[in-house]
Order: sequence, then structure tokens, then C-alpha cells
Amino acid sequence: MEELLIGHAPVGMANLTAFFLFDAGQILKSRERGIQFAEFLFLAVLALAVYFLPRRAKRWLHQVESRWSTFYSRNKIAAIVVLGLLPAVLRIALLPAVAIPIPVVPDEFSHLLLADTIASGRLTNPPHPLAPHFEATYVLQDPTYASVYPPGHGILMGIAQLLGLHPWYGVLAEVSLMAMAIAWMLDAWFAPRWVLLGTMLAVIRLGIWMTSYWGGSLAAIGGALLIGSLKRIWDEPRIRDGLVLGLSIVILANSRPYEGGLLSLAAFCFLAVHVMRASWPQRRKIFGTVVTPLAACLAVGAAGMAYYDWRVTGNAFTMPYVADRHSSGVPQSFAFNPPVPAPPKLAQFPDLMKNYQWELDAYRSARDASKIWSIAWGKLAIFWSFYLNPLLTVPLLALPWILRDARMRVLLLAGMFVLLGTCLYPFYFAHYSAPLAGIFIVMVVQGLRYLSLVTRKKPGGGPTLAPLVTTAIATAGLALALLAFVFHDAVKTRQFSVYPAANLVRDRIERRLSGSPGKSHLVIVRYAANHDFHRCMTYNRADIDKARVVWARELDPASNRNLLDYFQQRTVWLYEPDAT
Repeated sequence: MEELLIGHAPVGMANLTAFFLFDAGQILKSRERGIQFAEFLFLAVLALAVYFLPRRAKRWLHQVESRWSTFYSRNKIAAIVVLGLLPAVLRIALLPAVAIPIPVVPDEFSHLLLADTIASGRLTNPPHPLAPHFEATYVLQDPTYASVYPPGHGILMGIAQLLGLHPWYGVLAEVSLMAMAIAWMLDAWFAPRWVLLGTMLAVIRLGIWMTSYWGGSLAAIGGALLIGSLKRIWDEPRIRDGLVLGLSIVILANSRPYEGGLLSLAAFCFLAVHVMRASWPQRRKIFGTVVTPLAACLAVGAAGMAYYDWRVTGNAFTMPYVADRHSSGVPQSFAFNPPVPAPPKLAQFPDLMKNYQWELDAYRSARDASKIWSIAWGKLAIFWSFYLNPLLTVPLLALPWILRDARMRVLLLAGMFVLLGTCLYPFYFAHYSAPLAGIFIVMVVQGLRYLSLVTRKKPGGGPTLAPLVTTAIATAGLALALLAFVFHDAVKTRQFSVYPAANLVRDRIERRLSGSPGKSHLVIVRYAANHDFHRCMTYNRADIDKARVVWARELDPASNRNLLDYFQQRTVWLYEPDAT
């Protein structure tokens, strides 16, 4: 075997960089503080602009806002499509400066495996005869070779790949569809100018999901469709709304099943109360226009999910995520369940055993009464930092007025119910709460509506625009500026986060070997005893045997000999990711 030296110098440079930077966590904290300071500064400048702009400039802004409202009223579908395409067009324009993101986190590789499987025309892949060499975090090897995650996010990336595009374009399409879904949701609640404002705020805050393959946008789409359809059912139930509600629940079940299930449960409770309070003729209308199409949509979605689970795990009622628990001991249980025992196979995979132990430690912390509040506050801090930050916290100062509306109280209770549900699970990342994105956008816009009442027309003078009108137009321009900053910053930050150093080198190796004409390669990965389980290398294409580059972990001598005999036509490399 040839020793793969291509990776050693970059890994050493990454370690040297990490040494000088001391702590990647400090970098991330500094980045968050920088964004928060920038938002505080923007709010201050905007407040000054609102009150000190010349009257002529304010009238011009008012004309722009009026023209948008006219265009939206006459061409609602076209306006929503324009709002959806804006982030995608901007991001594509930035490609010369900010390249397509590189997958670095184990979850991303798992989602990309699912996308490659879909693009290959399959729902799953047969197990490989040398499966132990390809064991990787969040990847099933038995009974089939597949991703452990729900299929929704991977399907969209797989469609992009099937069309001959990079899977990342599926992520881009998700973000555009998310913007459209949020605009459609806001249309049920607010006038056109507020639709513009709310969608732009959502793009600024949630557009960061373009920078990874981790997901988030699809669950936000499901949540936005659910909130928009419930408002329309509240006003005037129609068959379309029942179908959209059913579709939203299916989307949530195939993107964030747990949090989406909690939000769907809250929606069912609302629907039940709404039916009980309605008159008998109104009940008949709700059953005919909402409940029947909703049930039909859910039946089709449940059948599709059961079929997918059956193909992947061999059991229509066992999700791949649950099958992974039996196979690798992860994910751990909810805090009120007994811990998942370590499967015997982990004895031969020290890195996977470390992953199991990491999850088990988090599970035990979640059950420790002395840590419950600190963990809950930590999750809340992550939620605030990602979804709100200063820019969207200011409108929530109007919460006492917002909650005068019964519909807003329903939304708040639903959101709190889902957030409380996350406390039962040991881990938390911002995209876990993606189903709630629609709720907080609605409440933020409602808060801005109340704040806009601060300034009214002066007696005997021309119009002094409410802060919201100016904010709506300024936010459209701010979206362009902040998106460019966020994308650039996110990609740059990924160079120094806690995961990517060796995985970025892995990408360089993959591209260099794939570019060698007429050759196929086998890279045998030798992990050191102290290998970081977050930096798993042995991720592969859906069809391992046909891939130009195959990544396999080194095992015992007999197994390694079988591996070399199986791939005897390939150029063989030895890669030591932990060498410096």
C-alpha cells in the first residue's frame, strides 16, 4: 500500500492554526458577538434614519412600498415567487467568491448518501459484503446500506443530483421554497408590506442553512405551511387548506419527526377545539373541506413512510433512526427512558464507541436534576442566538400587546409546547426547532406592527412614515448585504470549527484522486487510538463498488487482506488522518 502523503501537510497546518487560535469555541463566540453588535448598530442607524430622513425621502420610500403593495395585490403568486427566488439568485451570484460548501459534519455525509441513493433510482442499497470496513457514524450497514435520517431532505438533494446538478442545489431550492412558504403563510395573517418585511427577515435569519447539508429549511417549510393553513381554516375552511395542512404534517414527519410531531399534535388540538366551538352547519363544512382531505393526505403520507421504512429496515414500523439505535447504540433515549445499552459490535470500533459514550454522557446529564435548568437555559440561548438575536428581539418587546390577540396566544402556546419537548432530549442544535420558524416570524411581524404605531401623521403636515414602512424597504436592501456577509462568514468560520480540519483534507483527497483519469482508488484509513469520532472518514457513495474513490477503515490483518483482494484492480492508499 502506498502512503497517502497528500493529507499530512494540510492536517499539520490545521493543527498549527488551531494552536495559535487556541480555542475554536472562542472563535464561534466572537463571531456571534460580532453579529450581535452589527445588528445593534443597524437598529440604531435605522432608528435615526426613520426620524431624521428628509420628508421627500420618506415620501419616496412610501411610493416604493405602495408600488410593491400594488404589484403584490395584482400578482400575488408572482410576488411570492420573486420573494422565494431572491435568496437563490443572490447566492448563485456569489458563487465566484463563495464556492459550494464542503460537507464536514457526519450528519451531512449521511444526508448526501441518501441523496446519492435517490439519484441512483433506489430507496436504499444492498449491504456490502465487506460492511465492517465501511462503518461510519449515522450510516446503517444492516439490513441495508442507508442513511439513518428521514428521507425528505435527501430526496430534494437527490432530485438535483438526478438532474445533473450538485446536490447543494437541492439545498438552495429548499431555501427558496422556504421563503415562498413563509410568504404564503404571512399572506394569511398580514397585508402585502408585512409579507415583504417578514419574508426578508426570514431570509436574513434562516438563509444560513444554505451553507451546509444538515437540513433545516424543509422543516421550516412544513411549519410555515401548517401555520398558514391553520389561519385560513380559522377564517374560512376550504379543501385546499385541508390538503396543505396534511402536506405540512407529512413534510414535518419526513424532516424533523419529533419536533414536527409535537407541532402537529398542537395543530390537532387547535383543530379539535375549533370544531367543538363551531355550530353544527359549520362543523359539517369543516369535516367536508378540512378533515376529509387532511385524513386522505395523511393516509397517503403514512403509507409512503411505511413503505420506505420497510425497504430500509425490513419493518414498516421501524424508522432507520430507530434501527441505528439497535445497531450502534445511538441516538440515546429521552431523559425519562432507560439508557440504550452498547451493542457488542462497538468493541471493534473504538471511534464509534466514543460516539456512544459521548451520547450516553449527555443522556446522563439530562437526567441529572442539578443540571436540568442549566441545560434548558443553554438550549434557549442557542435558540435565541440563531433565530432572534437583537434584530428580531426588539419587536418582541411588544409581546404584551401581541398576546391580546387570541390567535397569537395559540401560536405562543404551540411554540412553547414544542420548545419544552426539546428539554426531554439530551441534545439540541438550532435546526431542531426549524418547525417553529413560521411561528416566531409571525409574532415578530405582529410586534413590528404594534411598534409602527409609535409614529403617526403630524397635524397639518405631510405623512411621517411609521418605522415599519422604512424598515420594510431598508430590510430588502439589508438582506442583500447581510446574506453576502453571512455566507462568507459561515464558510470562513467552518475552517476553524470543532469538526472540519481533517474532513476538509478528506475533500481535497477525494477531488484529487477523482480527477486522475482512468484510475479508481481505495483509501484505507488508519485511525489512531485518540481519533476524534466527529472526524469519521469512511463515507462512501451509494454504490460503493462503482465509486472512483472508496474509503475503508483498517481492521485486522485477515480482514484487510480480504479487502485488498476484493478491490485488487484499484490503486491502494493508506491515510492516517491523525498524523501531524
